[in-house]
Amino acid sequence: MYWPTLLVVLIGVSSATLICSDFGTYQDRMYYTKPVPTTCFGKHGSANGYRPEYRITEKYTKCPDGWKEYSGHCYWQVTERPDRTFMEHEANCNQYKAHIYVANTREEYLWIEKNVMTTDAWYYNGLFCSGDVFKTVNIGEMRTVTGEDLSEIQKATNFRMETNHWISQNDHNCAMTHKNNPGWRWKWHHQGCHENRRAICEALMG
Repeated sequence: MYWPTLLVVLIGVSSATLICSDFGTYQDRMYYTKPVPTTCFGKHGSANGYRPEYRITEKYTKCPDGWKEYSGHCYWQVTERPDRTFMEHEANCNQYKAHIYVANTREEYLWIEKNVMTTDAWYYNGLFCSGDVFKTVNIGEMRTVTGEDLSEIQKATNFRMETNHWISQNDHNCAMTHKNNPGWRWKWHHQGCHENRRAICEALMG
């Protein structure tokens, strides 16, 4: 189906334009092919009952001011009150037509770690929920806020969960990595989504 191209100025973000688009395959990414199941919800604290549902419908032609570009994507770390819950970070990213980042390659992750992450600290990635199974340590079965196929991403990155760090449908829904920590660079630490950590937003260009 053909959709006319529409340019709009993002309110409050200078020097950035957006293109409205019918979403599906986007360059190296396939968004929303494996969305978060309706059985997945946060459990603890402010995450109780939370389920991410936002979908990007617009792509940038130029990254917003303060964001950094890499391989057709825009990245940004919030600097005001950088430690937030997963829900707060995702909602903040959504305001900029973005999601919490999901690195598709090791090269992408290393670039983000070097150029966007500002502090040696724990950072949420975009993982949310164990998928169609109630509980798992297999990253390929898990889901993300971007709806990408983690089984394909795992083949390219060899990311893995720490031993016994399971993700479930309603407990420890989230995961994180640690900047400049070789022991936690390629394996993920499960985390309750209500905890305050850092995060990186990722938006698409087109």
